[in-house]
Amino acid sequence: MNNNLIFADKCWRIVRTAENGATKIIYNGVPDGGKCVATGDGATIATNVSFNAAVPKDSSGYYQTYYTEYLSYMLPEFSDDHNYITPLDKSCQSLSNSTYCSSSVYFGRDVTWDESAQRYTLTNTYKTVKALSDSDNSDDNLKLSEGYRYTCLARNTLSCETVYYVASLGDKNWYHLITLKRGKKLEDWHNEIFANTNDNNVKTIVDQWYEQNISENNSDKIADVVYCNDRQIVSGALTSSDRSSRQDNFYGRLQYWYNQFAYYKNRQYGKASLDCALERDRLTASSANGNGALKYPVAIISADEARLANGALNNAATASYTMTPSVIRTGSESSALPYSILCLSSSGINSGCKAVRPATALKYDTYVVSGDGSTDSPYKLEW
Repeated sequence: MNNNLIFADKCWRIVRTAENGATKIIYNGVPDGGKCVATGDGATIATNVSFNAAVPKDSSGYYQTYYTEYLSYMLPEFSDDHNYITPLDKSCQSLSNSTYCSSSVYFGRDVTWDESAQRYTLTNTYKTVKALSDSDNSDDNLKLSEGYRYTCLARNTLSCETVYYVASLGDKNWYHLITLKRGKKLEDWHNEIFANTNDNNVKTIVDQWYEQNISENNSDKIADVVYCNDRQIVSGALTSSDRSSRQDNFYGRLQYWYNQFAYYKNRQYGKASLDCALERDRLTASSANGNGALKYPVAIISADEARLANGALNNAATASYTMTPSVIRTGSESSALPYSILCLSSSGINSGCKAVRPATALKYDTYVVSGDGSTDSPYKLEW
C-alpha cells in the first residue's frame, strides 16, 4: 500500500481524508536512509503503556467513575464530591442487611427531588414479590429490567436522601448499583463521568511527544480535525429503560455497556462508521468543528478509521491503542477488564494493546513534491 510519507522528519502512514480536505496520518517511526521501514516497537512512540493511571476509589474499594479510565482519552475531575457517582456491588448473599435484604423493596422508573426536604421520591413504582435475599428472584429481576431501576434500598420506603440506580442485575440476587445524591439523576452522572477535564496516560504521552517533535515550522501544516472517542451507550443500557432483558436470556441481567462499534459493528456486522454523534466525544483543539478539549491538534485514531483503512496502517507495528472502547463492566478491581480499548495491530482490530502511535492531519493545501508512497520511496512534502 503506497500510503507512506515523511513529515517533520518522521514517517507516517495516510489514514483517510478528513474534514475540510485535510489528510489524517498516523505515526510510523523515523526514516532510515530516507525509507520508512520501521516495524514493531520502532513504529510507536511508547510501549508497555497503560491506557490510564489508577483512578481514585471510595472507602469500599470501588472506582469512582465506573471504569471510565478504560474508556476515555480525557477524564473527569476526581474529588471527594464525586463519591455520589460511585458504583457499588450489593449482594444479599454476602451482605446480611435486614433493612432491605430480608424484605420486598420498591423500585421506580423515575424519581423526583424535593430541594427543601433534600429527598428523592420514587415514581411509577414496582414492589418486588420476593425478598432480595431470596435465592430465586429471577422473575423480579426480569420485571426490574423493564425499566424499574431507581430504589431507596429500604423496606417499604418510597422516599430517601440517597437513591440507587440499578446499573446491572447479575446472576440471581446480585445488584450493581450507582449511588446518586443531592438531586442528581442518571443523566447528570453521565455528564460528569464523561467530562473531558484531565488527560489520561496516552494523551499525556502524545502531547509531550508533540511538544518535543513538532516544531512551529511544522505546525502550520497541521489541520485541526475531529478525533472521535465514541462513548455512546446503546439503547436499553444505562441511558434508557426501553429494553427488556428477556432478550438477553441471562437472569434478567441488564446490558449496561456495549460500545456500538466494538460490539455491533465490528464483531457482528463488520461495518464501521466515521459518525461521531456526541459533542463530548468530538475531540478537537478548537471549538470550530468539535469541543475544543485537546491542547494540540494531535491524538490517536479510532478503531473505525483503522478498520476502514483495511490493514493499510499496520506495517507489523506493535499493537497500539485506538480511541474506541470495547466492553465496560462495573464492580471491584478484581472484575475489571484488563483490555477494554480496541487496538490496531498487524492482525487487524483486537485487544491487548500496550503501545502508542499518535495521529495528526495535514492541511488540504499541502503538496507532494517527490516519492511514490512506498516504504522505499515515501512521499516528501513541499516545504
